[in-house]
Amino acid sequence: MGFFADHAGDGQIRKHRLYYIALSTPVYWTDCDIDITWNGHTWVASPIMAGGVNNQPSGATASFEYGDADGAVFTTLGTQNGGELAVAAIYEAGFLLSNQSAVPDEVAQIFSGRVDRVQISTQQKDTIVFTFMPPAITNTATLPTRLLSTLLRS
Repeated sequence: MGFFADHAGDGQIRKHRLYYIALSTPVYWTDCDIDITWNGHTWVASPIMAGGVNNQPSGATASFEYGDADGAVFTTLGTQNGGELAVAAIYEAGFLLSNQSAVPDEVAQIFSGRVDRVQISTQQKDTIVFTFMPPAITNTATLPTRLLSTLLRS
């Protein structure tokens, strides 16, 4: 069996999520309180609140909130249409409790898709809510519903 299945419910691992968004300069963020090193990248500790991940056949969606965003994050998103339609992925990194390093024992991809929309709130603190959608299915020329409806209105 796999690492996560072997340790399901045994209280011997801690999990953190890794978030990838393919902007012109890709971002690698984690909800961990320390930077994580995996797959040749440093996943930067960020003020992230994990949202739901739904991989149902009826449609895959995911979301998360990036809290206390700084000017660099806003500038990057502002120059790239909020990251809309950028390729995105979410991974779950598992660490044995005895592992005190920044390198996870195992990583599993839990979502793959594109950025659907980004909502920015500056009321109490600068927060950004990312919502992801499934990728386009290129071999059948299927476009994400949102893009298809935009094209039909044009």
